[in-house]
Amino acid sequence: MMSDSKGAYSLRFTLRPAISRSIIPGLLELFDGDNAQVNAYQASSSRPNIQYWGSWRQKGGLIPPNEPYRVATKALWMPDNPGVGGEFFRITPFEIDTIGDDRGDFGLHADANAAVAPGTLGCIFPVTARGWTAIRRDFDALAAKGITSLPLSVSYLR
Repeated sequence: MMSDSKGAYSLRFTLRPAISRSIIPGLLELFDGDNAQVNAYQASSSRPNIQYWGSWRQKGGLIPPNEPYRVATKALWMPDNPGVGGEFFRITPFEIDTIGDDRGDFGLHADANAAVAPGTLGCIFPVTARGWTAIRRDFDALAAKGITSLPLSVSYLR
C-alpha cells in the first residue's frame, strides 16, 4: 500500500464565522502534490447560531483550527447515527483540548438530519448532495491509489 507521503494530496477547509440563523457555507478544497486544486466543495461545520468566531472552544461549535488533522479516505459505515446516516470519513486526532472544552470524534460526512436539525456537532459536511457525491468519488479514487489519509488544514477568515 502506498504511504501517505508529505505533499501527495491535501485538504483545506476555510469558512468566515458569523452568527447566523442559517448554515454558513465555507469551502473544502482538495489539492494535489503540486498544490494545484483538484476539486472544491461547498462545505460547513457546526450548526446555525453556533458558527461564530471562537465557537470551536465549545462542544458542537466549529471544528477547531490550527490542528494537525488527517482525514481517512475510506469511510466507516454508521447508518444508525441519525446525523451521519451512512458513510463517515474519520478525522484524527480523536480528541483535542480547546482550553474551553475537550472536543473530538470529528469526521467528514453528509448532514443526514438536515431537514430536522441542520448542521453537525463540529464535523465537516458538504452543503449539497452533489458535493457529497463528488467527495465520495474523489476519496474512492484516492483510496484506489493506496492513499489512506490526507492532511487537513482548518482556518477561519475574519
